[in-house]
Amino acid sequence: MGFTQTLPFLVLYLPAGALVHRWDRRHVMLAADGVRVVLHGPVVLAPAVERLIVAALLAVVFLDGACSVFFQLAESAALPHIVPRHQLPTAVAQNQALELAADLAGRPLGGALFTAGHILPFVADMLSYALGFLAMVFVRPGIQDRSDVDHRRRGLLADISEGLVQQRHARDAPPADEEPTGGSPASREWPA
Repeated sequence: MGFTQTLPFLVLYLPAGALVHRWDRRHVMLAADGVRVVLHGPVVLAPAVERLIVAALLAVVFLDGACSVFFQLAESAALPHIVPRHQLPTAVAQNQALELAADLAGRPLGGALFTAGHILPFVADMLSYALGFLAMVFVRPGIQDRSDVDHRRRGLLADISEGLVQQRHARDAPPADEEPTGGSPASREWPA
């Protein structure tokens, strides 16, 4: 299951980044959470019909991972449009800390919920995605640059190639403490 959920990060990350750069990020996050609510519905209802097919569960896990890829890319690309520039490093750090804390706490909590009832972790996931969807409805529209619209005119493969080049340059860049400007990686604007 873990591999199935991680697989979308390996195969979809660059194409999803190029697509998120072209699409309205708020709509991407709404769609990702909405799809995840719908995906978890059949899993939650499976015990009622006393049938859960492993292949179907793997498909749900893969699609959930794909939604996570799109959501995370849209969220990180939208953050500079929501938070003032001088607060961006703190906001990035807080988002990452919350994500890691949720991951650390979620695994044992999921195990405890599974022990209490095999379907409870899926119910909790479905509810969290529904609450995320509702919260996202209240995020103001317009969380992207005008230049993002220009990418729609270029080809998708050109954007993916540009993403590969940027990733290579980011990998080859000196550590933040060796940069002459002293800027931290969190203070840079990262492409979606």
